[in-house]
Order: sequence, then C-alpha cells, then structure tokens
Amino acid sequence: MDESGTDATADLHDTTLALGRLLHKDAPLSAAWTKDDLADLFRHQLQTHLKDEAIDPQVLRDCPAALEIDAPIENLLLDPDMPVTVLISLKAYARWLGEQDVANYPRDCATALYYCAIGAAWLHTGEHITSLPEADLQAGLTWTASQAWIPEHVREMLINAGGREA
Repeated sequence: MDESGTDATADLHDTTLALGRLLHKDAPLSAAWTKDDLADLFRHQLQTHLKDEAIDPQVLRDCPAALEIDAPIENLLLDPDMPVTVLISLKAYARWLGEQDVANYPRDCATALYYCAIGAAWLHTGEHITSLPEADLQAGLTWTASQAWIPEHVREMLINAGGREA
C-alpha cells in the first residue's frame, strides 16, 4: 500500500488491463498470432520473474513465497528441487493469464505455461497439481509439447512428464 492507502500493484494491474482493452478494443480475444509471435512471447514469459509481474495478489495467496524467488519462470519449471507449492502458484498464475479479458496475451501461451507447471510438478515431485482427468492431462501435455514455438528443453520436460508412471 502506498501513503494514500491504495495498493499500487492492484492499480498497475487495473491500468494494464484498461490499456490492453483500449489498444485492442476491436480485436477479438483470439487474435491471430503467428508461430513467431508465440515463440517470442513464450520465450519472454520463460525469462520473466513472477515477482516482477503485475499479478493480482489473490492469484498467489497460497504461496506468497513464490514472489520472493529471484529466478526466471524457466528455472521454476526445470529445477527438480523446486517446491511443489511454487509450481502450484505458477499454475495459478498461468490460469489467471488465460482468463484476462485482454487481447494482448495469447491464450495459447497461457495454456502452455499452465501445462508446463503441471508437468514440472508431476515430473519433479510426483505430485498431481490438477484435478483434470488423466486423459485430459495427457492431451494437454501432448498438445503443449507439439507446439513448434515451445523451446526444445521445455518440450523434453513435457515429454518426460507425460511418460512418467503414475
């Protein structure tokens, strides 16, 4: 909270959403993104730090410590010692990204990040952090791994997660 008693993060979030709506008021939410666009955005997303994102505080309420980790999202996904609570928070963040009512972030990238968090948790900890039926989970991991814009090392993690025995 700032001196006036307002939450600056919430204000930034609201401003970002409003700007996105203004800039893309006529664009459909499923705007046509090229594979190169998706690759660039997803690579950028992997290099961001959760602590630097303008996230609604309620999104990470179950694991506020995730905001204190000074590492890019890519490291959160690939570190076999990452606490499962951090991956649960990353999944919540990805879901939140996909639910935003703006056209400036592709739902495909949010969906991919969502399945990456689930896959990383399953691969590294053996914990299912989703209530999705197994067939839907496998389909999501397979879809994500099949996207040409997913970096190869992330694809390998997803394939390994999809092949892990229950």
